[in-house]
Amino acid sequence: MADLQTFTRLCVRPLSNHLSRIFYAFRKRLNDDNVTDVVSLFILKSLETILNALVKDERAILQYQDDVVELYEPLVHILKQSSSPSLSHAAINVLVYMNKMCPCSVYVNTQRLQNIISTIVHVYVGSSATQEQRINMLTVFGQLGALSPTLSLSAADVSSQSTIN
Repeated sequence: MADLQTFTRLCVRPLSNHLSRIFYAFRKRLNDDNVTDVVSLFILKSLETILNALVKDERAILQYQDDVVELYEPLVHILKQSSSPSLSHAAINVLVYMNKMCPCSVYVNTQRLQNIISTIVHVYVGSSATQEQRINMLTVFGQLGALSPTLSLSAADVSSQSTIN
């Protein structure tokens, strides 16, 4: 997995013939309840790296959109079931990149969208997070439509809130 992350950071194009299978394998492992948190965390970090590289290529976005959409359910399941803050934050980081590739609101009905938002709110309220993690959570809230675009929360606002708390 570490080799996959390193290779993806350097160049994602040679992986393009295998990405559908990689996404399928990741989805299958994330759906498995017997997978340890460490393995799930490694999968999420690998997904974050891969999606970060794919977001930069419009053709890759169109090619792998359907595969990426199928990862929403396992991610929401992790957010609901995990008691590990690092696992929850890793899932949120993956959601940020997933929503850049294919907005959740297009593929998920309103009820499930509200379910995702409430799950992320639970993670947001229930854990202490770094500034970067808070910004990622706020980004996901904005991507899902939970924050009004007219609300101007900048990184400075987030950091001032963290010093108050």
